[in-house]
Amino acid sequence: MLKNLMSELKRSTFLKGTFSIAGGTAIGQLLLVASSPILTRLYDPTAMGMFGLFVSYVSLASTAGTLRYEVAIVAARDEKDSLALTKSSLVIALFMAVAFGITFDFLRQNALFGFQVFPRWAFLLTILGILGVVWGFTLRFYAIRQMAFGIIGRFTLAQAMFRVLLPMFLSPLGKIGLFIGEVLGRLAGLTVLRKIFPKPRGPWLHLPVLLKYKKYPLVLLPSAMLNTLALMGAVPVFSQVFGVTTAGHLTLAQRVLGLPVSLIGSAVSDVFYGKAAEIIRSDVKRLPRFFMKTFLGLGTLAILLGIGVWFLAPSVSRFIFGSEWHQAGLFMKIMAPWMAAQLTISPLSRFIFLTPYPWLKLIYDVSSLIVILLPLWIPFENPSKALWTISLLYVIFYLFYFGLMVILLFTVFKKQ
Repeated sequence: MLKNLMSELKRSTFLKGTFSIAGGTAIGQLLLVASSPILTRLYDPTAMGMFGLFVSYVSLASTAGTLRYEVAIVAARDEKDSLALTKSSLVIALFMAVAFGITFDFLRQNALFGFQVFPRWAFLLTILGILGVVWGFTLRFYAIRQMAFGIIGRFTLAQAMFRVLLPMFLSPLGKIGLFIGEVLGRLAGLTVLRKIFPKPRGPWLHLPVLLKYKKYPLVLLPSAMLNTLALMGAVPVFSQVFGVTTAGHLTLAQRVLGLPVSLIGSAVSDVFYGKAAEIIRSDVKRLPRFFMKTFLGLGTLAILLGIGVWFLAPSVSRFIFGSEWHQAGLFMKIMAPWMAAQLTISPLSRFIFLTPYPWLKLIYDVSSLIVILLPLWIPFENPSKALWTISLLYVIFYLFYFGLMVILLFTVFKKQ
């Protein structure tokens, strides 16, 4: 059996690509989670809540950082367009980062969603954080286009190491040590991805190419913003309704449960997207089998992990993270079904970008956003009940989205 597995690994570019990325991602994500027991003793729940707010905002802003032109890098018809899109995306990111930095300061000045806890100069750190994330996205997609999966794995590992070590070393600075370490860590990791990018020639901003691929900002950007707002909106919403300390417990729960999603989901997502695009260009008949095989593998693993979190998280969290983090363990249990559904469906979600109907994702995105905002409208008795409702509704919406993708898989591509 082991011999057959190794033989399949040697033949399969999908498995080789996945393991290349997963190698660096595995160590990197394990370092991030392994550092949590140390960070929870260096920083209190309020500091973690501020960190969660910062990361949530940067993640949302980064989604619009290139107007979604980075997604087009993989799907571009030729290498010339791919390179032009990459350079243009890097330039667009500069302008978008400044715009979102100003918006961050607006939220702080008007005391919205708990952002008033940040110092005045935090918007500058926000700009750098957005650039670190967006430039990483852009160069990562270019590496996917080049099938340079090994470099992606090394980038993920290097970035994670910096993001783990710097917040520890900077803890004497107080709460701001978390944010500065996160931003510097993301920027330092870019040095690895820079190796895949050829020496640029000619203009950096290619307007004709941007117009040629205008469907990405017009169609995909609204969907991506809604999706990210739904995924990252929990911490700001809980901060607004239940306080920054409760948001800190939710931040830790998301950080821990993000391990399998990032470790497995991100690696599979990158390779799945690149491989699916290649199959559509070469032999579309192979697509259904490839899609369903990936789904079954992810689903089996996700269910097993979800059961483990459900039974172990409440009792183990206080021992690992400290007695004041019991609520975080309860949040992990509540979010276990949500995590399992996300791990199974999210890596496949880019499939919708390869169909003629990417706008259909807006149905799921709008529904998800409504769910995450429920605590702002409904007076839940406590944060646990609010999180239970959100978690279960998310499972339903993930299943709905999967059904939508299956319908497209067996209708659109069956005709080709």
